Amino acid sequence: MRTPLLILNVAGFTHRAFLCAASFMALISAGGAAAQNSHSFTQSRSLFDGETFTNWEGTSDLFRIENGAIVAGRLDEQIASNAFLCSRDEFGDFELRLMVSLVGPGDNAGIQFRSRRLTSHHEVSGYQADVGTVSASWFNTVIGSTAEAAAGERSPVWGSLYDESRRNRYLAWGMPEDVAPVVNVGGWNELVVRAEGSRIRIWINDLQTVDYIERDHVPRTGNICLQIHSGAPAEAWHKNIQVTELPGSYVSFESRRLGDVFYSEGANFGDIDGDGTNDLVSGPYWYQGPDFGQRHAYYEPKPFDPAGYSDNFFAHVLDFNDDGFNDILIIGFPGQMATWYQNPGVAREASGHWAAHVVFDVVDNESPWWTDITGDGRPEIVAISNGRYGYIEPDWSHPELPWTFHPISSDGGWQRFTHGLGVGDVNGDGREDVLERAGWWEQPPSLAGDPIWQFHEVAFSERGGAQMYAYDADGDGDNDVITSLEAHGYGLAWYENMGASAGSGGTGGTEGDISFIQHMILNESSELNAFGVAFGELHAIDLIDMDGDGVKDIVTGKRWWSHGAEGDPDMNPKAWLYWFQTVRYTDAQGGISVEFVPHLIDDDSGIGVQIVAGDIDGDGRPDVVVGNKTGTTVHMQR
Repeated sequence: MRTPLLILNVAGFTHRAFLCAASFMALISAGGAAAQNSHSFTQSRSLFDGETFTNWEGTSDLFRIENGAIVAGRLDEQIASNAFLCSRDEFGDFELRLMVSLVGPGDNAGIQFRSRRLTSHHEVSGYQADVGTVSASWFNTVIGSTAEAAAGERSPVWGSLYDESRRNRYLAWGMPEDVAPVVNVGGWNELVVRAEGSRIRIWINDLQTVDYIERDHVPRTGNICLQIHSGAPAEAWHKNIQVTELPGSYVSFESRRLGDVFYSEGANFGDIDGDGTNDLVSGPYWYQGPDFGQRHAYYEPKPFDPAGYSDNFFAHVLDFNDDGFNDILIIGFPGQMATWYQNPGVAREASGHWAAHVVFDVVDNESPWWTDITGDGRPEIVAISNGRYGYIEPDWSHPELPWTFHPISSDGGWQRFTHGLGVGDVNGDGREDVLERAGWWEQPPSLAGDPIWQFHEVAFSERGGAQMYAYDADGDGDNDVITSLEAHGYGLAWYENMGASAGSGGTGGTEGDISFIQHMILNESSELNAFGVAFGELHAIDLIDMDGDGVKDIVTGKRWWSHGAEGDPDMNPKAWLYWFQTVRYTDAQGGISVEFVPHLIDDDSGIGVQIVAGDIDGDGRPDVVVGNKTGTTVHMQR
């Protein structure tokens, strides 16, 4: 990674589609180069076979095939109304490339995308990459120009973004003085449209005209359509129509609320009844799979006021006593106990509530981990207890007895509400290290005798966020760090691993330590990131390959009502849940860069202090389960 990407949005009646960072200018110095050097594509195909209207609908006498091109319009008479030829398939995230030629006095057409036909109407509603010209005097008022236009003068709008039959206005555009020199009037022009999450980019003949961030909730899937505008005679010719679907296009979710009572700040899944299908665990209930229609209480249900707090923060599923039935581990409110509930097995229904084994009294930190940190093949709780970082380990021959705390640090005065904790191999030595907001603890070669681990100071965040991850985000062979910056504020970032003694620009500890460079993914303003998404309260993070491209993605959202109705910093009425697609690409200098493309899963569930993504139904695609103050919700990827 050479430099972070910084994009300024171009929306509404701004003056110019532009980029605010030289680093990104280098990346997209030419539209063709931008598209070729950009993301790894998953599927590319032609939308037109050159001979038939196969896979298109809406043909009429205004559309014909001639010389291997789709021709819209006519030159021998007026065109009574806008006409559209639409793909039968819908597309979400994609890159579209085609050649367009426009002839005749009508001089206006367009390419619709993420669009849909209006019911009982000839019009199509959605985005349009405009083609042709419009009245110069009118367009000057649109772009805020005070320049005088001669009578009948036309302004080129090739590559401008118009919202057809919806908001009915230009959303972004290239300036006429930039566009006019690159358009081949009456000849062929290459048009490229890239729609990726909330971001839309358009190029005409290698000139980028639009870099637009959509902030309204409008459909992000739809048809691709060819338009010929009503009015004077005109023909729009189209050939070499190629669409490349981006990985995010294949991920969508079916959300189901299983209950709206606040029992817990986390949820998980696992096979509880031994039938080979996963069940859900949220609060005092497990929900029977595969449809989760039946729930069963394994301890006495106790609802909580969403203005306050639950005593159930984290849920994990494991067969602790090796009897063939999965049990449930609950980590409670910070500073309180960890308890595992013993599955009665075949006598489950008759047994009532399950036997509870309190195995540790004080688990501190608001993001404890349940993972194998020792490398013995079985998990431990990684947390703080009595002011020290460490891990809590059972005697697996008697897991019902009190567990043992193994400190890895001296007493640093860390208290129960400390935020931010992670586990991962930071330095690539094959051993799991511990991450916290101020740096990382290096696991020694031997854990015998509970040695104090070496601490490496890195200012990952000031107040601490949620779960932290050591992961090779940019694919360069070393592990970077991914973390939210403030659990009750704003910020999501990845820290690029620059290696030991990497020179200026990084943050690290003593000489020879690994240094890191911060790259922001999300912050307090939608204007300050490339995709126009902003929210706070990122109090839980999971990392998983959501789209099946072999690279892990980020799952996070807003912890709903973390401090009650009036306690959120942004007071946002939406309970956001997103996945951020990790996209690696080759930049203009030949280096490897990465960006994180946000995709909305849901705006009515959010997260708690735990968010769990995994393949719940066994179809090979990760799903997401949420337990928090909105209740219990499962999001199944379809």
